[in-house]
Amino acid sequence: MKKLYKLGIRLGIFSLMLLSLSGCKVKSTNQGAQLTNNELAVAAYLDNYGEEYQTKDIPTAVSKNMKNYQFLIKKNDNHGYTIQESQLVTDGCMVSKVSFDHGRVVSKNFNGTKYKNTQKYLKLQLSHKYSKYQKQLVKLIKFAEGSDEEKVGNLNHEQIAMAIYVENYKQNGEDIVSTIGRLSEFPDYSFEKNGKEIDINIGGTVNGSEEFKFDGNRVTSTTHDGAYDKQTEEYNVAEINQKYKKYKNNLKTLIATIKTSVEDAS
Repeated sequence: MKKLYKLGIRLGIFSLMLLSLSGCKVKSTNQGAQLTNNELAVAAYLDNYGEEYQTKDIPTAVSKNMKNYQFLIKKNDNHGYTIQESQLVTDGCMVSKVSFDHGRVVSKNFNGTKYKNTQKYLKLQLSHKYSKYQKQLVKLIKFAEGSDEEKVGNLNHEQIAMAIYVENYKQNGEDIVSTIGRLSEFPDYSFEKNGKEIDINIGGTVNGSEEFKFDGNRVTSTTHDGAYDKQTEEYNVAEINQKYKKYKNNLKTLIATIKTSVEDAS
């Protein structure tokens, strides 16, 4: 009888041990990293970004956004976030306005200023999908936050295009300020903008025409030599920005002069 009693105790202890171990295993498999609200907002934006650009690989989507120095995260008054592919909202710029409603994440998505759709997620659902990418989310947030200070004084697309135009039409031995001053004295101008494309013509001739097309941190410039010959060159936006941002006011003045001239002509 005593033997049976001892055996029963041992079996009971063994069962409790198995139950305890089994409980630990269940807990560890169900428990993932809980994302913070700003991480959840970025996750919702990346869902929108992936759908738009057909990028299912999340690390690739994060990497592409980190190459774009104009990537922006803004905190809203309603404790939500606005996340923009670019500081300048134009056609083709992905924007997600993310808010939180108890256990849900609501993301209103836009293509430029045009409303696209609204996606709703459970916080747990979004956390489960993106928890293994939490380090990448944090890096992207730090990139946006850290670059906010660095972005003070940075050039927008119009100013970047004008900076490249100045660079291409600078004469031998001429400094940047002198080139901007000389270009501002031409009688004929045109400045056209269509989404991520900008066309500038100073002087009114074919040779004075240059087209710019932006794609993330790159911009393609097409210049003309006569009516038929074209030359295309690609520039790094960050490099142009670094070189020309101290001339931002000069570029703004030149752009304003061109736009005023165009308005007066019309």
